[in-house]
Formats: sequence, structure tokens, C-alpha cells
Amino acid sequence: MEDIKVLRRDFHKIAEPGWMEVQTTIKIIKYLKDLGFDLLYGKKIHGQRLGLGDKSLLDAYVKSLDLGDIDFDISEILQGYTGCVGIFDTGRPGPVTGLRADIDALNFEESKDKNHRPNKEDFRSQNSFAVHACGHDGHIAIALNTCQKIVETKDLLCGKFVVIFQPAEEGVRGGLSMKDLDLLNNLDYILAGHLGMGLKSGVLGVGTEKILASQSYDIDLFGRAAHAGMAPEEGRSAILGAAALTLGLHSLCQYKNASRVNVGVLSGGTGRNVVAPRASMKVEIRADNNDDIEDLAKRLKAMVDGTAKAYELTYDLRPVGYSQSFSTKYPDFVDQCGTYLKARGFKVLLRPEFNASEDVSIFLNKVEENGGRAIHFIFGSDLKAGHHKESFDFDEGTLSMAVDVYVAMIEKLNSLNFRLETI
Repeated sequence: MEDIKVLRRDFHKIAEPGWMEVQTTIKIIKYLKDLGFDLLYGKKIHGQRLGLGDKSLLDAYVKSLDLGDIDFDISEILQGYTGCVGIFDTGRPGPVTGLRADIDALNFEESKDKNHRPNKEDFRSQNSFAVHACGHDGHIAIALNTCQKIVETKDLLCGKFVVIFQPAEEGVRGGLSMKDLDLLNNLDYILAGHLGMGLKSGVLGVGTEKILASQSYDIDLFGRAAHAGMAPEEGRSAILGAAALTLGLHSLCQYKNASRVNVGVLSGGTGRNVVAPRASMKVEIRADNNDDIEDLAKRLKAMVDGTAKAYELTYDLRPVGYSQSFSTKYPDFVDQCGTYLKARGFKVLLRPEFNASEDVSIFLNKVEENGGRAIHFIFGSDLKAGHHKESFDFDEGTLSMAVDVYVAMIEKLNSLNFRLETI
């Protein structure tokens, strides 16, 4: 427990947002190298990276770091190709089991309240622009400690382990970038989980449902400036177009199943007496199944195009985030896991609802599409404040419970003498 708590707090102190997880990635690689894992990182693990930030901010951040002596090439990590994959081969035939953990923080400042535990116990984020306010620091620590357990018990195990440390989960960007990894095509199983999510400490959610599909877009509308009092007819207001588009987009949720549209940011204009030549919008759509999200995305694009034509504007629409919904094809596997883990002493809640988006769904779907089995857990944890809040903190006792869950599953799936019938 003490080791995993120290790990969690070390990563909490170096919180970094998506595509900037430089120190985080380097620290994970060092840990895995010491354990004897083979490693993949840099450009070779990435494809299409959405939602990249301002390169000058990344460059300035990298320049501010004192990374010391490093005995491996980090040049591509410093360019924002963050995250890594660790591979451990027991040398004996058996299933290939994947484990995924997200590693990014949120892009705002942590609470300065003196009663906030990271402040009281000296593990507050050292970066004023980032905080682990969703438990990803815990997810990293859980995965690394599980890797240590794999190495310690390697003589009792068979097959291979592929441990994915994924960047840029917030904004659902990193899963898409890593989805074409060849290693994913060979996984017989993949395990993943999330801390908190409304479950109390000690409760283990097995076989998470209602992981929502999500797509995010940045939209810029371009009009024509004019004097708002003397010659308004010469202008074409991008703000009027954006306002109409906002109302139109929020009317699109006409589906039998759950769907969401949210215009979270709307800005524009240059002055109170100027017809606005430009407006910008940040938009997110969600649905509880992949067919509806694709239809909603098609209608969103049509509405952007139609509104721009109606208001005589031009536009630039850029996808910046993408994830899928997930509902297992193999409910019997969920039942087996639930029964097994309950027998191992865990307080099991079958099929808890997530009701949010998480791009782990891309990995879960891909493994099942290839005939493997995927399962997602919720590790119940009492929270001091809700997810994505500046004073978020969780019950650190959950860390050891989560490791115990993964170890129990590995014993079941990769034991030399004890494996599920589904292999």
C-alpha cells in the first residue's frame, strides 16, 4: 500500500495535460525498464493525433524542464508523442493480456485550500496549469504496481502482457491515436478501469455499461466586418451565425436512445460597434451507441454548412476528439468475471453505468472485434470532490484494491493451471 501511494503522489506532483505528458512518460519508461519490460514509445505508437495544443506552449514547457541524464532517446517524446507501451513475455505459450491506463491531467490549477490533502501532505501539482482531477495519477500507479506483480510472479504465469499507458484521454484524443497498434490485434484479453465514478470505497464495478460515444469539434465562422451603426448592410455577422448555429445544434438530440449536444465555448467579434467578422465555437456531441453518434455528426456538419450559407459566412470545422460507445459482445464473460471476483472476496456490482465518455472504448471494441474478451471495471472510491473539480481527491485505499483486482484477473487468465473456459 505504501509503495503504490508514493507512486500515485509522485505522478500527482508532475501533472501534465494531454500531448504534454513528457515527465510522466519518461518516469513510466524508467520504471518499466527497471522491471525488465520491452518498450515502445514515440512516433511508432501513434497515428492521427487530434486536439493538439499550441506548439509554442509545449516548446516552452519542455525548455523549462530539468530532466537530468536519460539513457534512452526522448526526442520524439519532447515533440508531444507521449505515452508508451510495455511488453512482458513470460516465455511460455499462453494468452496475450492487455492492460490500459490513461496518464494525462486536466488543464487547470489545483485548489490552494489549506485543507486540500495534496496541499497538507505536500504532493500538490507543481504545474499551475495542470492537475490530476480525475484519478489518472492513480491509474498510472495501479498499472505500474500491477506490472511489478507480474514480474514478481512470472514463474507462475504464461503468455504475454501488453500494458498501454495512453496519453490525452481528456478530450478523447489519445485512444484514436493508438488504435492502429499491431499489438492490439493480438490481444486475447484487455483489462481497464477507472477510479470513483459514483461508486463508494470498497465496491467493485464489473463490466461497465453506458460508456458513451463522443466527438468534439472546433468551429470558426468568418463573416465581414462593417460599421454597426453607419453601414450594417455591408457586414456579415459571424456572431449572429454562431448564435443561430448554437440553437440549431442543441435541437438535434431527437433520438430514441440517449444523446447529447453541448456548445461549451462561444466567442467572437472585435468591438461593440463592429459587425463581427469572426466567431469561434467548441462543440461536443455524445450518444450511447456508435450508429447514433455517426448520424449526429453528419447532421452537425450539415447544419454548420447550412447555417454558414444562410448567413453568407465561410467556416472551418476541425475534429478535435473522438471516442466510441462500448457494450460488450460477450456478457457471459462479464458474468464469469463477476462470479470469480465475488468468490475472491470483492464486493461486486455487475454492470455499473458509466454515463460519460472514455476513449478506452476504442481498445475494448477493437479487442472484441478481433474475437478477444474485454472488460472494464469501476474501482469505487470515496471522493473529496467530484471528478474534474479543482479539489478532487480520492480514497487512496482504492489503489491497492484495484491492483488486487488486476492480479486476481491475471491469476485467472494467465495462470499455468487455471484459466477461463473462453480461452
